[in-house]
Amino acid sequence: MTTQVTAGVILSLIPIFACVWETLILKETTSLLQKIFLVIGVIGVIYIVINTDTNDGKNTVFGIICLVIATVTGPLHLVFSRQSLKVFKPFEVTYFACLLGTVVFNTINVVKHIYAGNLLDYFDPYFNSYNILRFIALSIAATLVATAMNNFSMSRLQASTVTAFSGVSTVVTIIIGAINDSENKLYYFHYIGFALILIRMVGVSYIAIRKDKLKAKDSV
Repeated sequence: MTTQVTAGVILSLIPIFACVWETLILKETTSLLQKIFLVIGVIGVIYIVINTDTNDGKNTVFGIICLVIATVTGPLHLVFSRQSLKVFKPFEVTYFACLLGTVVFNTINVVKHIYAGNLLDYFDPYFNSYNILRFIALSIAATLVATAMNNFSMSRLQASTVTAFSGVSTVVTIIIGAINDSENKLYYFHYIGFALILIRMVGVSYIAIRKDKLKAKDSV
């Protein structure tokens, strides 16, 4: 319901909202230099997106609203995870999140099949080996492992620091697309955007590490 450009620009603002939410909810602050590095990364993503030649779809109000909601609530997930990790272990938070997701989305799926009058079709995807391989990859690697690693990082780092790495997925996606499709080439604006994203990641992380070291010295 939106173009790729619109989606990319709006979603690039996630680190900014992470910075806002962690300040309001967790009372954790970032330095001015960290904020500057976060903005640099946002500029890098927007620069890539705007320069990408795409005419896919069209923008709708509902689509934009959904993107804004995702941009606002995504960082909230990180902030509440960090808050929960003050009480629970990363594995416990991961287990509950995955269990809750399993119950909620399977319930929605069952209700949809009951409403359509084809409840037995619920099991059809499990009889396809092609699907099973992808279910395993999505459930273990993309969900369980990714969520566990994310929760572990949130137990050690601020939400704004974690989102500083979010641009890496943009870099990886573009590079893989260029490798798998000869028509997708890397242009100068890609490299400029990559550089800005990596500057954000290194800059925010370096300052966070320095802050932790200073805190450790002060506590001794």
